[in-house]
Amino acid sequence: MTRYESLWSPWDGNGMEHLRLTVDATRIVADGMVIGVAAEKPFRLRYQIICDLNWEVRHLEVNVLSSFRRMKLEADGRGGWQTAGGVAFETLNGCVDVDLSITPLTNTLPIRRLSLQPGKRTEILVVYITLPELEVRPARQWYTYLGEQEGLRRFQYEDESFGGFKAVISVDEHGLVTEYPDLFRRVWFGKRD
Repeated sequence: MTRYESLWSPWDGNGMEHLRLTVDATRIVADGMVIGVAAEKPFRLRYQIICDLNWEVRHLEVNVLSSFRRMKLEADGRGGWQTAGGVAFETLNGCVDVDLSITPLTNTLPIRRLSLQPGKRTEILVVYITLPELEVRPARQWYTYLGEQEGLRRFQYEDESFGGFKAVISVDEHGLVTEYPDLFRRVWFGKRD
């Protein structure tokens, strides 16, 4: 079993995220706690994402502690989603990855799953969840592997949902974001085997 821990801060410095990412022989578990400010109000939340060893999401749970709201979704790894109670979430059909608005961790999922070659651009559908509001919708995104620079891999991320949003993000050898301009920066990292 290998465990990674990371601390990220929003670009403006108002908040902090602690991630514990555990990889064992059967699954990958991302457990995150976020404290921040949205719409001039503080919030705190916890999320857990469980993936299979191919980095395909199988379980998602988000608990917005500051508003006592929670959501659980199960996935089949092929784009099918349902609630924890077994009700199909058909508007999310075709989405393989998850994108939580308050964490750079969810960029790691497609980066690791896709294993892109330099110059390769790939389109994906994701379950996009705006937090702390807990709004859920499908979103179309693109990742392009730009190559390495100063020991970090660089990807161009694009999302058509936000008027053609684009950002060049840097990730370490584990696929964890080190810098996401104007949104997140990593302030600490540790690994334990």
